[in-house]
Amino acid sequence: MLQDSHARGPRRLRRLRRPEPSAVSVPASSLLARFSPRSVLHSAVASFASVVFPAPCRICGEPLENLSRLPVCDGCLHSLTPLADSKGSFCEICGDLLASPWFAGGSAAAETSDDRSEVSGEPTLFADAPLRRCGLCQKAQPPYQQAVAFGSYDDAVRDLVHLLKYEHVLPAAAMLAELLTEALQPLLANMAADTIVIPVPLHAERRRERGFNQAEKVLDELLKQLRCEPTGQHFTARLDVLARTRATRSQTGLTRPQRKANVKGAFKVKNQSVIAGRDVLLIDDVFTTGTTVAECARVLKRAGAARVWVATVARVLKDEVSLSAPLRGVVQGVADSMLASELPVAYRPMDPKHSGLF
Repeated sequence: MLQDSHARGPRRLRRLRRPEPSAVSVPASSLLARFSPRSVLHSAVASFASVVFPAPCRICGEPLENLSRLPVCDGCLHSLTPLADSKGSFCEICGDLLASPWFAGGSAAAETSDDRSEVSGEPTLFADAPLRRCGLCQKAQPPYQQAVAFGSYDDAVRDLVHLLKYEHVLPAAAMLAELLTEALQPLLANMAADTIVIPVPLHAERRRERGFNQAEKVLDELLKQLRCEPTGQHFTARLDVLARTRATRSQTGLTRPQRKANVKGAFKVKNQSVIAGRDVLLIDDVFTTGTTVAECARVLKRAGAARVWVATVARVLKDEVSLSAPLRGVVQGVADSMLASELPVAYRPMDPKHSGLF
């Protein structure tokens, strides 16, 4: 577990509460093994080697100051920035970056509209919009309730995911689970106390190639940390509910319609009775376009799940890629100007004719 939040730079991750130590006695053999000459010698050699031959950080390449199972320096860990600390507004359904909070049909706009309507008595923008929504979520509600992610899929967050996923640095799973625990905080109050937690499954062929499912590794560590949360919830992991029935091609380079067609029918529910009437939390490492988790959620809902929530370590911010910084500034300026002009128009973000540009 990392140090307290005040030493973490841009991150404000509070220390998770650890369970009280139990009164179970420790066998003398375990104590002897812990302090055996062999273990003491191994620790001394490792400490000496870390000073004489310091290993490089697997992200930035700087020498590691401390010997750790996770070969990542403190500087890179401190640079893990949550989306909550980022500038900009985000869709409250899928979590994508919004070009402008004023055209999103959201809480920020609704609050402003309510204030203005009291003064002018005229219909105002977004008066009936309960949540900030991106263009896609305005057109249609995804099959999941809400999707959250810790950070943007870039820099140290991306590198940490790659350490686990492609370089098989398994201790990275605990750090990713800590980030995921922070991302889950806004959902905990809304999720049922007996929520079923399911990792997005890999096809058997891909699992054999990689040797493990990275989502399962993160889930194992996540449950350990959630048990320390004083929420009164009892999450249960089930690996025997959702299965990937066919191998899908890589989603890289595919358009949204192609991605949807690629994963269509690729998942099935094996044990419907487990999730019937229950909340389900889907866990994955990266949310790219959301087509994979959306297909999983659709299958789970059809099998009887009451609600499906989605949590990932990172997500690709599509609008951030599609809109350059100058264009984003123009869009924001136009939005603010329109809002300031007090147009007597009741804009309806759920209008099916809306273009979804914003």
